[in-house]
Amino acid sequence: MAKRTTANSASVRPCELLGLLWDDVDFETSVIHIRRSQGDRGELFAVTKTEAGMRDIPMGPLLKAWLLEWRVRCPRRAGELHRVFPGHGRLAAWPRTRAGGGGPLTYQNFRKRVWNPG
Repeated sequence: MAKRTTANSASVRPCELLGLLWDDVDFETSVIHIRRSQGDRGELFAVTKTEAGMRDIPMGPLLKAWLLEWRVRCPRRAGELHRVFPGHGRLAAWPRTRAGGGGPLTYQNFRKRVWNPG
């Protein structure tokens, strides 16, 4: 039988973070459900790297507040919330907003621009 990750473990792999959808974030119970991962090209998989990767992570008050604030500003796909950490789209001429936002943020862009922007 596979060992389940304990509630005290709040770390996630980048592929799990990038595969997180708003449907996976339960604000009523303050829990984030890790149920999928994202591939190198932005495709979603209904599995994580290991069986133990399917887990629920409790949200502290600070993370919950940050996610509620982010949800208001988060780029949408076709006007709807989809990914928690989506690509921001392409810059457009002022005063238009970015075009094509809400899609996948690829691991390479995440690593280069968010994780290690040096």
